[in-house]
Amino acid sequence: MIRSSAILFVALSFAIIALLVDHEASAQHSGLSEFLHADLAEEALRDPPIAPPLSDPRFFGTYCLAQPRTFCKSIPILPDPCVNLSAVRAHIDHTVFRNGAIVLGDGRFTLDGKHGALALSGDVASVGKVRMAVVVPGLGRQSGEATLSADGLELSTSVSNHPLSLRKDACGNHAPTVTLSAVGGPTFTLGQSVMLSATISDAEDTDIPASRIVFASSVQGVLPGWRPAPRTLVTTVLVPGTHSITVTVT
Repeated sequence: MIRSSAILFVALSFAIIALLVDHEASAQHSGLSEFLHADLAEEALRDPPIAPPLSDPRFFGTYCLAQPRTFCKSIPILPDPCVNLSAVRAHIDHTVFRNGAIVLGDGRFTLDGKHGALALSGDVASVGKVRMAVVVPGLGRQSGEATLSADGLELSTSVSNHPLSLRKDACGNHAPTVTLSAVGGPTFTLGQSVMLSATISDAEDTDIPASRIVFASSVQGVLPGWRPAPRTLVTTVLVPGTHSITVTVT
C-alpha cells in the first residue's frame, strides 16, 4: 500500500467507486392477476432482487515464481524426462460484467533455458477461485483452476498434475511512485468542482483500475465523486477548511 499526500486549501471535494448492476425485467404473470387491483398487480410484477455478479477483485496484479522448479513426467521403460521452469511472471487483470467477473492476463517464463510467453483467461468461480485456460505458443493450451490465498499474495494452480504457486512478493515488487495534484488549485471557492489527479508509475502493474485508487480527505475520509478516468476524481462535497488529500494505491 502506497500513500502520497498533498495539502489542498479547498472549500469542497468528490471519489465514487460504483458498481453498476444491469438487470433485465423478468416478471411472471399469475392467472389471478386479472382479479387484482391495479396497484397490487403492478407490485406483483416488479423485478425480484438480483444478486450482484460473482467477483473477487483480489485477482489482480503480478505474480512470480519464487524459485526455479523441475517437473518430471513418468514414461514406462524410459528414464523420466524432466524440464526446468524458471522466471515465471504473470500479470492478471480483473473485470466485472453483468453476469460475473473475468480475469485476463499474460506473462513470460523460461523453460530449459528457452524464453516463452503465455496468455491466460478465465472467470471467477467463487471467492478465491478462478477457472482459467493458459495458452503457450508452441506448447498448447492447458485448462484448470487456480486458487488465491486469503491475503491475496499467493496464486496456486497445477502444471501437468504438479502443484505450482506464484506469489506477488516474489516479483521483486517496487513501490509505485505517486504524485497528486489539484487542477486549478490549491484554493477553491465554495461550490466549485475540484478535480484531483494522480500520476502513478508502477513497474509491475501498469493498468491499475479505479477500484484500487482511493482519494481521501483528512477531514472527511474517503471522498465520493465522479471518475472521468481511473486516476482522476471530480468532487464537489468538501466542506470549507484546509484538507490534506491522500491518494492510496493498493
